[in-house]
Amino acid sequence: MKENGFIDPLSPLVKTNFDKGCQALSRRNYQAAIQFFTAALQSSPGNASILFNRGLAFYHQGNYQQAIADYSQAIQIKPDFAKAYNNRGLCFQSLNEYEKAVADFTRAIELKPDFAGAYYNRAVAYSSLKNYHRAWEDMLKAKAMNYPVNPILWQSLLKNRFQSQVDFLRQKVESYSVKEGKWPSSLQQLITEGYLSCLPELPPGLQFFYDQKTGKVIIG
Repeated sequence: MKENGFIDPLSPLVKTNFDKGCQALSRRNYQAAIQFFTAALQSSPGNASILFNRGLAFYHQGNYQQAIADYSQAIQIKPDFAKAYNNRGLCFQSLNEYEKAVADFTRAIELKPDFAGAYYNRAVAYSSLKNYHRAWEDMLKAKAMNYPVNPILWQSLLKNRFQSQVDFLRQKVESYSVKEGKWPSSLQQLITEGYLSCLPELPPGLQFFYDQKTGKVIIG
């Protein structure tokens, strides 16, 4: 996510170096991008957008501390820079500093309430902190904004957020199997035969799936 929204016009030399840096960034030539952005900053040291883009190049190199330094400087220059907060949060997340990551993603959302990527990234951070309730809420918001969600992460959140409901149903299925000598034909049969008063509640759009051949219960 490159940033090129400048408030003040750039000098021809700075613009040339910036443009070359963006081109190198697009080609994933991160070292060249860093060199061009650094050259641009020599003539325009207080430019938040150039700092942001150099931070992005450092991030892709795995140099998270230097990326954090650039993003922090960009934020100091431009305190409402939501993208810089989001990207700094990604750096903290890569360093397993999840509380700091959550704080940065939260600030990005405060500045830009429709920032779907920040909701998704905060969901990932909350999941790493095992705060599955908050992770689930953020993931739903990201999905509602049509943000592409990693299906593996989605299934992981489903499992962790609603594991207690799944475990409860599995216990009822096992109880039925022990007493009746077979798996129930459906979850509804547990209700009709008095093993269960009703199915646990799930959010809209989700449901339990049951395999009568194995007795397995999942959410989808």
